[in-house]
Amino acid sequence: MAQLLLPHTLHSLHMRRGAFIAQTDCPCHLALTELYCGISAVIKSDGTFRIALAIYDALYLRDFHDADVVINDKTGVDGLTDHLIDYLKSYERGKLAKFIGCGVLSSVLDHSKLICSRLWLELDIVPIVIPAPAETKHNGHWVAKPVDELADSMARKSIMSFGPSTIPRLQVGWHGVVQVSLSGLAHLARLQDYKGICSPGTWETMIFFADKIRERRIKMAFFSASPQGGGVPIARHALIRFASLLGLPITWQVPKPRRGVFGVTKTIKNILRGVEPNQRMEWLDRNSIIDWVTENAKRYWLIQDGPLLSPEEGGADIVIIDDLEMIGLIPLAKAAAPNRPVLYCSHIQMRNDLIARTGTLENDIWGFVWDHVKHADAFLTYPIQESLPAEAPREKVGYLSPTFDWFDGLNKSLSLWDTGFYTHFYNSQCYKFYMTELRWPSPSFESKQELFEIFSYYAEFRCLISDKNVNPPQLVICGNRSIDDPDRKLVYEDARRDLEHVYRRFQRDISIMILGERDQVLNILVRNSHVVLQVPSSEDDEFKVAQALHAGRPVITSPIDGTSIQIQDGVNGFIVRPGDRAAVAEHLMCLFTDKRLHEGMSVAARNGMSDELTTVGNAAAWMRTNSKIAIVGVGQVGGAVANAIILTSIANEVLLVDTDVSRRDSQVRDLADVAFSQKEDTNVRAATYAEAAQCDIIVITAGSRHFIGQPSMDYTDRNISIVRSIMKEMSPFRSDAIIIVVANPVDLLTSIVQELSGLPRHQVLGSGTFLESIRLRGIVASELKVAANSIDIYVLGVQGESQVTAWSMARLGGSPLSKAMPPKSLDFDKIADECRERAQMIMQVKGATPYGIASVVASTCRSILLDKRNVRPLSHFQPEFGCCFSLPALIGRQGVIGTIHLALDDAEDAHISDSAKKLKGRLESVKENVLEDN
Repeated sequence: MAQLLLPHTLHSLHMRRGAFIAQTDCPCHLALTELYCGISAVIKSDGTFRIALAIYDALYLRDFHDADVVINDKTGVDGLTDHLIDYLKSYERGKLAKFIGCGVLSSVLDHSKLICSRLWLELDIVPIVIPAPAETKHNGHWVAKPVDELADSMARKSIMSFGPSTIPRLQVGWHGVVQVSLSGLAHLARLQDYKGICSPGTWETMIFFADKIRERRIKMAFFSASPQGGGVPIARHALIRFASLLGLPITWQVPKPRRGVFGVTKTIKNILRGVEPNQRMEWLDRNSIIDWVTENAKRYWLIQDGPLLSPEEGGADIVIIDDLEMIGLIPLAKAAAPNRPVLYCSHIQMRNDLIARTGTLENDIWGFVWDHVKHADAFLTYPIQESLPAEAPREKVGYLSPTFDWFDGLNKSLSLWDTGFYTHFYNSQCYKFYMTELRWPSPSFESKQELFEIFSYYAEFRCLISDKNVNPPQLVICGNRSIDDPDRKLVYEDARRDLEHVYRRFQRDISIMILGERDQVLNILVRNSHVVLQVPSSEDDEFKVAQALHAGRPVITSPIDGTSIQIQDGVNGFIVRPGDRAAVAEHLMCLFTDKRLHEGMSVAARNGMSDELTTVGNAAAWMRTNSKIAIVGVGQVGGAVANAIILTSIANEVLLVDTDVSRRDSQVRDLADVAFSQKEDTNVRAATYAEAAQCDIIVITAGSRHFIGQPSMDYTDRNISIVRSIMKEMSPFRSDAIIIVVANPVDLLTSIVQELSGLPRHQVLGSGTFLESIRLRGIVASELKVAANSIDIYVLGVQGESQVTAWSMARLGGSPLSKAMPPKSLDFDKIADECRERAQMIMQVKGATPYGIASVVASTCRSILLDKRNVRPLSHFQPEFGCCFSLPALIGRQGVIGTIHLALDDAEDAHISDSAKKLKGRLESVKENVLEDN
C-alpha cells in the first residue's frame, strides 16, 4: 500500500513546493511542463469580446478557457490583452508550466495591437500570427468555425512551427533567402517598442532614410555563410525583423552548406587573427571556398530574379557581402552590374603586424582574401584602426559597430519564473553530460565563451580571495552551437580535459557547456552574472560584450579586439593586456569585494549604450548607404564644414573636392581620423567634380580670401570666376541634388549658381544670414539674461553691410521683444553694430568664420536630408527682385519649400528692397559675361 501511495505522495510534495514557489515567484528548480496555446476572439452583438484560449502540450489538448471581456473607456481595447496575460501568468504558476508558443488568429490583432509584443516581452511566449485563409468554396468552413474551435486550431498550428528543441523552425526559402521569424509570422516587438529605446534624433534619421528607400524602391541584399550560430546571423535576424516592420525590401541570402568548407574558412580566420601560427593551407583548400560560393551564385542568385543580377534585371540595388566565406561573390556581383555598390563587411580583428610581413602565412592568406575584396566599393569594419589592413584605401573604408537587439531572446528582460525555467534547463544539460551544475541562487558567476585561458584567471583570482571573507563564485564557460564553427565541440572537450587534470581542485566550481538553440539560456547566464570576462581569441566577442553591457554587467576584456571599443576602462569595465593573470584577478577581487564599485560600473554599463549599438541605429546606418554630401573647396571653411557633418552623422559618405590635390588628400586623412575617433560610420574620401555632382547635397565653399584693403570688386570677380569654373566641371547634376553656396559674396554667388547649374531654383540656396541671426540671438540673450532658444529674431536681406535686423518681428517667448520686458531697454542699433563687428573681428584675424558657418551648414544639411521642414534665414530666389537674398525659408528634402513673408515695418522693408535692387543691378552686370563664358 505504501508503495502504491508513493507516487501520489511525491506528486503532492511536488505540487506543494510548486505552490510555494508560485506564491513567491522565485526561480524554480522544478521541471516545468512545456505547453502551447491558441487564441481567438470575436466581438459579440452587445459589444463585448468573446475570447477563447486552447492549451496543448506537444500532442494533446490539456485545458481550455473562454470568457467575455467587457471593454470600456477606462480599460480600452487593451483589456483583452490584460485578461489573457493575467490568465496565462496565473496558469503557469498554478500548474507549474511554461508556455513556449502561442498561435494568435490574425483578426485578434484588429482588437489588440499589444497582444503579441506583451506575450513575448512579458511572458517569454513566442507569438505566431496565423492569418485566416481567403474564403473559397473549399475553405468556407473556416469562417463558420466557432471561436473555441478557432482557438484549438491556432494552438495546433503553432505547435507545427516549433522543432524538437522547442524553438521556432529556421527556414531557408528559394534563392537561399532566410525566412526570418517564420517568414514574418512570429511578431516579437512593435515599431513603438523600438522607438522607445533610442533618441528622437536617431529615430527621425532612421525613419527618413526608410522612407527614402521605399520611395526609390531600393533593394538591399545581404549574403552571409550561415543563417544562425554567431554574432553576425544574430544581428541579421534582428535587422530583417526590423526592416519587415518598416516594410523595406531588404533580404538576406545564405548558400547551401557543403561539407568541409567551414573548416577551411575557420582556419583562414584563425590565421588572420594570429591564433594558428603553425597551421598550413593548400591552394586547393582556398579554391574550394570560391568554387562553393560560385556554384551557389550560378544556381540560385544569377538566375531569373536572382539578387546578384543587375538592378535592371530585377537584382538588388545594393549588395552587402557579410562574411569572409562569401568573398567569391564580390567579383561576380561587380561583373553583373559594374555600377552597383558592393560592400564588404569584415568581422575579423586581424593581426596587421603579421599580415604586413612578406613571406608569412598570414601575408599569404591575406593576399588571397584581398584579391577578391579589392573589387568591393567599400570595406566596412569595426572602428579599430589596428585591424585595418594597409591595402584597404582609406577612401573606401567605413566603420560599423557591432549591434544587438534589445528584444531578442539573448537580451530582453526575463521574469524570475522564466529565469528559473532556463536555469533548470541548463542544469539538466549539465547533469546529462556529467558537468558541474549551477548553485542557484548563487552569489555570482562569470560568463565567457570558449577559451581555457580563463581557467588561469580564475585560479589566480581564487588564490587572492582564499584569505578573504568571500564566498567563492562559480565560473561558467559556455557558448551556442554554430554551423560555421565545426571545431567548437573539440575545443570544449579539450577544455574539459584541462579542467579534470590541471585545475581539478576547482572542478566543482567550474561549469563548461555547449548551449543548445535557446537564446534565453545564455541570456539568464549573462544577466545574472556578477562580471563578464572576454578574452581576445574568440569570435563574436563584440556581440557578447554588447549583451553584457546592456544587462548591466561589468566587463573585463583585452584591448586588441573589437570588444574594447565598447569599454571605458574603469567606468563600465576594465581593459587588460592579454594573458595578464594578475591584473584580471585583481580586478575580479575588486568587483567582488567593493560593492560600491560594482554598482557604479553596473549603472554605467546599463546606461552607457549608444544608439549605434542597437537594431535601430544599425538599421539607420545601413539605410543611409547612398546618402552623400560633397564639399567643394576644402580649405579652412570646407574642412570645418566636413568636420561638422561627420560629427552630426547625417551622411554615409562625405566627398571632398579641391583643385589642390595634396590639400584635399591631407584633409581626407585628417577627417577620416575624426570619423574613427568618434566611432562614426561616415566614410570620408576624395572625389572628382563629376562624382560630387551626383551627391544628395553639394556644399560650395571654394573661394578666395578677402584681405583687408583688397578692393571688393577684385575679390568678387575672382570668386565669380571660381564658381563658374566649378559649375562647368560638375555639370550635369543629379536631378534632385541640392546645392548650398557658402562662398562670399553669398547672395550674388547663389544667384549665379542658380543660373549655371540648370537645377530648379528651389534646389539652390545659400548660407545667407543664418549665422548672423544666430550670433544676434546670442547677443540679445546675453543682454536680457535669458536662454537663447526663447528668442526669435532674424537678420535678413543681402548679407554683409546691407543686412537688416528685423527688430519689428523680434519675439521673446512669443511676445514682441519691445513689450516682453518693459523695464529692460535695448539699444537696437548698438546690438546690430556689435553683431556686425564681431564677424569683422573674426575675419580680420582668421580670414573666415569656419566653425560658425560649419555649424549652420550642418544644421541645414540635416534639415534637408531628414526633411525636417525647419524655418531658416537662408539665401534663396525672390521672384519679385529676380535675385537671391535671405528671408525666412521653409527647408526640406526638396530644398526651399516656401518663403515665410514677415510683416516688417516700413523702414526694414524699404532697406531690404533697396539692397535687393542693388544686388540685382550687380547681377545683371556680370550675368552676360558669366553666361557667355560658360
